[in-house]
Amino acid sequence: MRATLTMEELERRMEPVLLMAREVSHFLGTPLAVILSCTERLQKRQEKIPELAQPLRDIFEMSQRCVQLMRSLGTLGKISPVKKQALDVEVLFESVFKTIFSKEGPITTCSKEVFEKNPLIQANREELEDLLKILLSNSRDAMPHGGEIKFQVRNDERGPSIALHIQDSGGGIETETLSRICDPYFSSKERVSGQGMSLTRAFVVVRRHGGRMDIFSDIKGVETIITLPN
Repeated sequence: MRATLTMEELERRMEPVLLMAREVSHFLGTPLAVILSCTERLQKRQEKIPELAQPLRDIFEMSQRCVQLMRSLGTLGKISPVKKQALDVEVLFESVFKTIFSKEGPITTCSKEVFEKNPLIQANREELEDLLKILLSNSRDAMPHGGEIKFQVRNDERGPSIALHIQDSGGGIETETLSRICDPYFSSKERVSGQGMSLTRAFVVVRRHGGRMDIFSDIKGVETIITLPN
C-alpha cells in the first residue's frame, strides 16, 4: 500500500512547529543578551582571577552560538526574498551524493533519469544544497547496509516548474508513522531519530522557493518529490 504525505498536509503539521520555534526565539533572546553582556563585563575584570579567563571565554562563545540559533529559529517559516541563480541541478545532486555516500561506507548505487539536457533551475545554491543533503542523509540512514538511490528530473505538468524525484530502497514507512515524520523528535526503526527536525528545515527551504514537497512510501522505499518553479 502506498502512503502519501502531501505539501498541504506538511503545511498543516509544520505550522505549530514553526510557531513554537519563533516563540522560543522570542522568549530566550533577552536572557541570552543579558548573559552575553554580563560575561563581557566580567572578562574585562578577570585579570585579578586568571583562572576565570577560560571559563568566561567558553560561556561567551557558547552564548554567541545560542544567539545565532535563536535568530535562525526566529526566521523559520518567514517568507523573505531568496537570492537565486541558475543552477545545474544534476551537477549539484552528483556533488552532494558523493559527499553523503562516501567510499568508506556501505555501497550505494545511484541511477539517474534526466528528461532535459543541462537542467537549470533558479534557486539559492546553499539552500538547495542543504535540501539535497537532508534528503540524501535520511536515505543513507534508512539503508545502513547500502542500497540504491533513484534520481529523476522532470518538467512538472502543472506549470513551468521542475520536479526532482529522489527515491531510496530503504524500506517504506507505514501510513500512521509517515504522518508523524514532521514531529521535531520523530524516530522509528526505519528512520533514525531527528529526521523530523531536518524535514522541517527542508520544508522551509521548499516553501521559501515557492515550491512544494510531497512524500510517498511503499514497501520498496520512500520517494520525495520536490517541485520548484523555474
